[in-house]
Amino acid sequence: MSLTFGPIFQMGYVVRDMDRAIEHLTKTTGIGPFFINSKIIFNSFEFRGKPAEPIEMKTAHAYSGDIDVELICQTCDRPSIYQEHLATKGEGLQHVGILSSNYHADLARHIAAGHTPIQAGSAGGDPGVGFCYFDNAGAYPGTMVELIEATEGMVGFLEYVKKAARDWDGSRPVRGR
Repeated sequence: MSLTFGPIFQMGYVVRDMDRAIEHLTKTTGIGPFFINSKIIFNSFEFRGKPAEPIEMKTAHAYSGDIDVELICQTCDRPSIYQEHLATKGEGLQHVGILSSNYHADLARHIAAGHTPIQAGSAGGDPGVGFCYFDNAGAYPGTMVELIEATEGMVGFLEYVKKAARDWDGSRPVRGR
Protein backbone atom coordinates (compact mmCIF):
# COMPACT_ATOMS: atom_id res chain seq x y z
CA MET A 1 0.00 0.00 0.00
CA SER A 2 1.17 3.52 -0.72
CA LEU A 3 1.49 5.44 2.53
CA THR A 4 1.39 8.73 0.63
CA PHE A 5 -1.63 8.27 -1.60
CA GLY A 6 -3.32 5.03 -0.58
CA PRO A 7 -3.66 1.66 -2.27
CA ILE A 8 -3.35 1.46 -6.05
CA PHE A 9 -6.49 0.06 -7.62
CA GLN A 10 -5.94 1.04 -11.26
CA MET A 11 -3.33 0.84 -13.99
CA GLY A 12 -4.04 3.28 -16.84
CA TYR A 13 -2.62 2.66 -20.31
CA VAL A 14 -2.61 5.19 -23.15
CA VAL A 15 -3.30 3.55 -26.52
CA ARG A 16 -3.69 4.76 -30.08
CA ASP A 17 -6.04 1.98 -31.21
CA MET A 18 -8.54 0.83 -28.60
CA ASP A 19 -9.73 -2.21 -30.58
CA ARG A 20 -6.18 -3.46 -31.15
CA ALA A 21 -5.29 -3.01 -27.47
CA ILE A 22 -8.38 -4.88 -26.29
CA GLU A 23 -7.79 -7.70 -28.75
CA HIS A 24 -4.19 -8.05 -27.57
CA LEU A 25 -5.08 -8.03 -23.86
CA THR A 26 -8.01 -10.43 -24.12
CA LYS A 27 -6.12 -12.92 -26.29
CA THR A 28 -2.68 -12.64 -24.69
CA THR A 29 -3.48 -12.16 -21.01
CA GLY A 30 -7.10 -13.29 -20.74
CA ILE A 31 -8.13 -9.98 -19.16
CA GLY A 32 -11.72 -9.07 -19.90
CA PRO A 33 -14.41 -8.29 -20.64
CA PHE A 34 -13.74 -4.63 -21.42
CA PHE A 35 -16.49 -2.10 -20.88
CA ILE A 36 -16.17 0.82 -23.30
CA ASN A 37 -17.25 4.38 -22.63
CA SER A 38 -17.07 5.75 -26.16
CA LYS A 39 -17.29 9.41 -25.17
CA ILE A 40 -16.20 10.93 -21.87
CA ILE A 41 -18.16 14.06 -20.98
CA PHE A 42 -16.16 16.59 -18.95
CA ASN A 43 -17.83 19.05 -16.59
CA SER A 44 -14.55 20.87 -16.07
CA PHE A 45 -11.03 20.41 -17.40
CA GLU A 46 -7.68 21.97 -16.47
CA PHE A 47 -4.33 21.33 -18.09
CA ARG A 48 -1.06 22.57 -16.58
CA GLY A 49 -2.87 24.72 -14.02
CA LYS A 50 -5.17 26.58 -16.43
CA PRO A 51 -8.75 26.00 -17.56
CA ALA A 52 -8.65 24.34 -20.96
CA GLU A 53 -11.03 23.13 -23.61
CA PRO A 54 -11.89 19.54 -22.69
CA ILE A 55 -10.29 16.81 -24.72
CA GLU A 56 -12.26 14.13 -26.52
CA MET A 57 -11.50 10.59 -25.46
CA LYS A 58 -12.85 7.13 -24.86
CA THR A 59 -11.95 4.59 -22.20
CA ALA A 60 -12.29 0.88 -21.63
CA HIS A 61 -12.19 -0.89 -18.27
CA ALA A 62 -11.60 -4.52 -17.29
CA TYR A 63 -10.33 -6.15 -14.12
CA SER A 64 -7.40 -8.43 -13.49
CA GLY A 65 -7.87 -9.62 -9.92
CA ASP A 66 -8.33 -6.47 -7.85
CA ILE A 67 -6.71 -4.15 -10.45
CA ASP A 68 -8.81 -2.05 -12.81
CA VAL A 69 -7.09 -2.03 -16.20
CA GLU A 70 -8.04 1.22 -17.92
CA LEU A 71 -7.33 1.89 -21.59
CA ILE A 72 -7.39 5.54 -22.67
CA CYS A 73 -7.64 6.65 -26.28
CA GLN A 74 -7.73 10.38 -26.96
CA THR A 75 -9.68 11.13 -30.13
CA CYS A 76 -8.66 14.76 -30.69
CA ASP A 77 -5.38 16.69 -30.97
CA ARG A 78 -5.81 19.07 -28.02
CA PRO A 79 -2.95 19.17 -25.49
CA SER A 80 -3.14 16.65 -22.66
CA ILE A 81 -1.02 14.32 -20.59
CA TYR A 82 -2.09 11.51 -22.91
CA GLN A 83 -0.80 13.28 -26.02
CA GLU A 84 2.45 14.08 -24.19
CA HIS A 85 2.84 10.44 -23.14
CA LEU A 86 2.30 9.18 -26.68
CA ALA A 87 4.81 11.71 -28.06
CA THR A 88 7.55 11.01 -25.51
CA LYS A 89 7.04 7.38 -24.46
CA GLY A 90 4.59 5.85 -26.92
CA GLU A 91 1.76 3.58 -25.91
CA GLY A 92 1.82 2.01 -22.49
CA LEU A 93 1.36 2.47 -18.77
CA GLN A 94 0.72 6.16 -18.10
CA HIS A 95 -0.67 6.27 -14.56
CA VAL A 96 -1.65 4.37 -11.47
CA GLY A 97 -5.00 5.26 -9.94
CA ILE A 98 -5.90 5.86 -6.31
CA LEU A 99 -9.57 5.89 -5.30
CA SER A 100 -10.43 8.52 -2.68
CA SER A 101 -13.56 8.55 -0.53
CA ASN A 102 -12.53 12.01 0.74
CA TYR A 103 -11.42 13.47 -2.58
CA HIS A 104 -11.34 17.22 -1.84
CA ALA A 105 -9.48 16.77 1.47
CA ASP A 106 -7.02 14.31 -0.11
CA LEU A 107 -6.48 16.65 -3.07
CA ALA A 108 -5.72 19.58 -0.74
CA ARG A 109 -3.40 17.39 1.35
CA HIS A 110 -1.39 16.25 -1.68
CA ILE A 111 -1.09 19.78 -3.05
CA ALA A 112 0.05 21.02 0.39
CA ALA A 113 2.65 18.23 0.40
CA GLY A 114 4.12 19.64 -2.83
CA HIS A 115 2.53 17.40 -5.44
CA THR A 116 1.74 19.45 -8.55
CA PRO A 117 -1.56 18.88 -10.40
CA ILE A 118 -0.94 18.64 -14.15
CA GLN A 119 -4.40 17.66 -15.41
CA ALA A 120 -7.61 17.79 -13.39
CA GLY A 121 -11.34 18.29 -13.53
CA SER A 122 -14.54 16.34 -13.29
CA ALA A 123 -16.36 14.09 -15.72
CA GLY A 124 -19.56 12.15 -16.08
CA GLY A 125 -22.68 14.08 -15.19
CA ASP A 126 -23.56 16.40 -12.37
CA PRO A 127 -21.60 16.89 -10.19
CA GLY A 128 -19.36 14.27 -11.80
CA VAL A 129 -16.30 12.37 -10.66
CA GLY A 130 -13.33 14.50 -9.66
CA PHE A 131 -9.90 13.51 -10.92
CA CYS A 132 -6.41 14.92 -10.63
CA TYR A 133 -3.16 13.71 -12.16
CA PHE A 134 0.00 14.74 -10.38
CA ASP A 135 3.12 15.72 -12.33
CA ASN A 136 6.02 13.30 -12.22
CA ALA A 137 8.55 15.40 -14.16
CA GLY A 138 12.04 14.54 -13.01
CA ALA A 139 10.83 11.60 -10.95
CA TYR A 140 12.56 8.27 -11.06
CA PRO A 141 11.18 6.54 -14.15
CA GLY A 142 7.61 5.98 -13.40
CA THR A 143 4.08 6.86 -14.04
CA MET A 144 1.79 9.61 -12.90
CA VAL A 145 -0.56 9.15 -9.99
CA GLU A 146 -4.24 9.89 -10.56
CA LEU A 147 -6.46 10.68 -7.59
CA ILE A 148 -10.05 9.66 -8.41
CA GLU A 149 -13.17 10.59 -6.48
CA ALA A 150 -15.00 7.53 -5.16
CA THR A 151 -18.55 8.56 -5.94
CA GLU A 152 -21.38 6.08 -5.53
CA GLY A 153 -21.74 5.81 -9.31
CA MET A 154 -18.01 5.27 -9.88
CA VAL A 155 -17.72 2.62 -7.17
CA GLY A 156 -20.83 0.86 -8.48
CA PHE A 157 -19.45 0.80 -12.02
CA LEU A 158 -16.09 -0.57 -10.86
CA GLU A 159 -17.77 -3.31 -8.81
CA TYR A 160 -19.89 -4.25 -11.85
CA VAL A 161 -16.77 -4.53 -14.05
CA LYS A 162 -14.93 -6.53 -11.37
CA LYS A 163 -17.82 -8.99 -11.03
CA ALA A 164 -18.02 -9.39 -14.81
CA ALA A 165 -14.31 -10.24 -14.88
CA ARG A 166 -14.70 -12.87 -12.13
CA ASP A 167 -17.50 -14.57 -14.05
CA TRP A 168 -16.08 -14.07 -17.56
CA ASP A 169 -15.99 -17.12 -19.82
CA GLY A 170 -14.12 -15.43 -22.69
CA SER A 171 -17.25 -14.55 -24.67
CA ARG A 172 -18.18 -11.01 -25.69
CA PRO A 173 -14.82 -9.40 -24.86
CA VAL A 174 -16.14 -5.90 -25.63
CA ARG A 175 -19.23 -4.48 -23.98
CA GLY A 176 -20.90 -1.10 -23.74
CA ARG A 177 -21.03 0.84 -20.54
